[in-house]
Amino acid sequence: SGIYEVECSADGFKGFRRSPIEVPSNEVVRVDISLELGEMSQMVVVTTESPLLQTDRSDVRKEMSAQDLNNLPVSGYRNFQSLMGLVPGVTPPSDSNSIAGNPAGSMVANVNGASNSNNNTRVDGASNTYLWLPHLTAYVSPLESIGSVNIVTNSYDAEQGLAAGAIVSVETKSGSNEFHGSAFNYHTNSRLRARNVFNTNRETLPKNIINQFGGTLGGPILRNRLFFFTSYERMLQRQNFSRFATIPTPLHRTGNYSDTPTQIYDPLTGAANGVGRTPFPNQTIPGDRINPVSARILGWLPSPDFDRFAQNLFASAPMKIDRDNWDIKVNWNASSETAIFGRYAIFDYATYDPATLGQAGGRGVASTFPGNDTGTIHSFTFGGSHVFTPTLLLDGHFGYTEQNQNGHDEFYGSNIGLDDLGIPGTNGPTVRESGFPGFQVSSYEGMGGYINSSPRFRTDRQFQYAANMSWTRGRHNLRWGGELANQHMNHYQPAGTFGPRGGFSFTGGITSLNGGPAPNQFNSLAAFPLGMPATLGKSIPTTDFMRTRLWNMGFYVRDRWEVSRSVTLNLGVRWEYYPMVVRDNRGVECYDWTTNQMLIGGMGSTPMDTGVTVSRKLFAPRAGLAWRLGDKTVIRTGYGISIDPFPLAIPMRSAYPTVIEQSLVSPNTFSFAGYLVDGIPLPVLPDISSGSIPLPASVTTITMEQNFRRGYVQSYNFTIQRQLGKGYVAQIASPTAGT
Repeated sequence: SGIYEVECSADGFKGFRRSPIEVPSNEVVRVDISLELGEMSQMVVVTTESPLLQTDRSDVRKEMSAQDLNNLPVSGYRNFQSLMGLVPGVTPPSDSNSIAGNPAGSMVANVNGASNSNNNTRVDGASNTYLWLPHLTAYVSPLESIGSVNIVTNSYDAEQGLAAGAIVSVETKSGSNEFHGSAFNYHTNSRLRARNVFNTNRETLPKNIINQFGGTLGGPILRNRLFFFTSYERMLQRQNFSRFATIPTPLHRTGNYSDTPTQIYDPLTGAANGVGRTPFPNQTIPGDRINPVSARILGWLPSPDFDRFAQNLFASAPMKIDRDNWDIKVNWNASSETAIFGRYAIFDYATYDPATLGQAGGRGVASTFPGNDTGTIHSFTFGGSHVFTPTLLLDGHFGYTEQNQNGHDEFYGSNIGLDDLGIPGTNGPTVRESGFPGFQVSSYEGMGGYINSSPRFRTDRQFQYAANMSWTRGRHNLRWGGELANQHMNHYQPAGTFGPRGGFSFTGGITSLNGGPAPNQFNSLAAFPLGMPATLGKSIPTTDFMRTRLWNMGFYVRDRWEVSRSVTLNLGVRWEYYPMVVRDNRGVECYDWTTNQMLIGGMGSTPMDTGVTVSRKLFAPRAGLAWRLGDKTVIRTGYGISIDPFPLAIPMRSAYPTVIEQSLVSPNTFSFAGYLVDGIPLPVLPDISSGSIPLPASVTTITMEQNFRRGYVQSYNFTIQRQLGKGYVAQIASPTAGT
C-alpha cells in the first residue's frame, strides 16, 4: 500500500501524469488513462481524490483509514476491532474471556453467521492468530500505529485463505521523508460519570480509572531510502469490582440446619440408593460426625454481610491492569526495483485480581481467574517485493509471533492440600501442583483453588512463510503463490475437572431421601461437613509441558481477466492442507473404539498419525465478476468456498496419557464417591512404549474420529455500488454464507 503516481508517454501524444493515487492494502485501484494528441514535451497533469468505487474485485470489503480510526469513537481500550460492527454482516464486537486469558483486549465477532474462530487477522501480511483461543488475536496493534484496516467478509480472492469468516488486514504506519510525531493521553474516570440508579450510596462512585498515554515518531533515516516509524502506548487501569456470593451462615457451618425447612438424612443409614434413610435429630449433624478438614475450611470463610441464605456476601476489591506496547517499523527502498520492510512489536502486561473468599480462596472478584497474571507477546514481520520487469513482481513475507503467559493464584507455592489440610493425593511433587485444592458445593460459592485451569504457563510460537508472483500479460493479471504456517503450543495447564491440585464436589442427593423431597442447597451443604464428596479427582500431567506441533498450508492461482473495458472476471482456486497434529517428539493420542485402547502416535507399531486420515483434496474455487456501468456504477457478484481452519491441536492438547484426568464418581445420585479424609487415589503411570495402552475406567480423555472430515463455508454475494457525488457512495448487497 502507499501513495503512488502514474505517468505515461507515447510518440505523438501529450504526456500523462496522475497523482496522488492512494492504494490501500489488499485493494485493486483502477486508473484509466486517456492520451491526447500533441508533443511529448507537453504534460497533462490530473490531481484527484482516491477512487471511491470498487471496480475490479468482486469480494465484499470495507476499508478503514487512519483518519477513520482516529475520528470515530473507539471502545475496548481504544481497540480498532470495536469498529468492525460498522461492517454489514458483522455482529457487534464484544469482549471475550477473562483479562488473564485475553490481556490484549481482543474482541470477537461473527461474520455472516460463520464461527468467530474462523476469522483471520493479519498484521502487515502475517497471520496474528491466538493459537489456544483462535476467536481472538494474539496481538492488538495500538490505534496510533495503524495506517489502515481492510476487512473482507465474503467471496474472498483466491489469494486469501486459512480463514472462513472475516479476513482482516492491518497495515501499520511507515515513516516518510518528513518527521512526524504525536503525543496523546486518554483519561477515563468514573468520577465524571453519573451514579448508577441502583447505587444507594450517594457519597461514593465505583472506582474505574483508565489512563492510556504515549506517542509516535516517524521520519527518514536516509532520505528517499530508509525510514522508520515507532510508537509507544502504556495503559493503566485501576477498577473496583464487586459481586454477590452465597456462603454458609455461621450456624450452618456447625452442621445445624434447624432454621431451615430441610430435613438432613444420614447417608450411612438405609440402602445405598438412598431408600429408608434416617434423618439426623433436630436437623443437626452430630459433632463427632463433622469432618475436621471441612470444619477448618469453613472456618476460613468470611462472615456473611446479610442475614439470608443466598447472595449473602458482598465482595468488593480493586483489580489492576498494567500494559505496555512498543512498535517499530523500518522501510528500506534498496533500489528502484526492491523494497524491504521489517516490523517488531512487543506487549507486556501484568494483572492482579483478589479471590472472592479471601483466605478461603474461590474465584476472582473481577474475573474467573484470581491472583497474578503476567506475560509478554512478541510480534515480528519481515517482508518485501522485487520488480523483475514492469509485468513481473515477486513479494513475500515471514512472520513470527510468540505468546508467553504465566498465571497462578495467591496460594501457589504452598501445599495447602497436603501440608495444611492433610488430604492424601492432593498437590504433587512439583511446585506447579502446589496450592489450594478445589471444593465445590452445589448452590454455593466455590472454595479453595477450584479454578481448574490454574496455574497456567503457556509459550506459544507461530511461524508463517508466504511468497507470491504477479504477472501481467495483456488483459490478464495472473497471481500465484502459497503460505505455510507452523504452530507450536507449549502449555502447562492440566485443567480437567479439578486441576493439578485435586478437587471435590458435593451434591444434595447424599443427605436426601430417595422418594422424599427434592434435594436443595442445604442438602448439598450438609454433605460437606460430613466429608462425603459426590465426585473427587485430579488432573495429573505426565510431562513438563503439553506440546503440540501443527502445520497449515495453502497454495493458489488466480487470474484477474479484463474481458472488456467494462467487465473484469476474477477466477481462481486454492488448495489447502491441514496435516494431523503431532507432539514435539511423537504423535498425539487417539482412542480406539473397537479395543478400548489409547493409541500413542509414533510409539511401537502405531503410526505417527495414529491412523487418522485427513483430506488432501481441500480445493476451494473462487469466481467473481465486476461490471462497470459507466463511471459511477458497478455491479459485482462472486462465489467462493473456504475451508474451516480450526486447529486440531486445541482438542488434542490434553489427551490421555499426556494428562491423566482421573475422577471417582458416586455410583448413584444418593451415594458418595469416598471420604474427604481418605483423599484422592493416584493412578499408576502407564508405559507407552508399545504404542497401545488400555484406558482405565476412572480416566477421562478426548479423541477424534479416524476419518476426519474438515468443514467448509460457501459464500456468495450480489452487490450494486453507485457514486453519488461529493464523496458519497451508496451500496446495496446481498452477501450470504453457508456451511
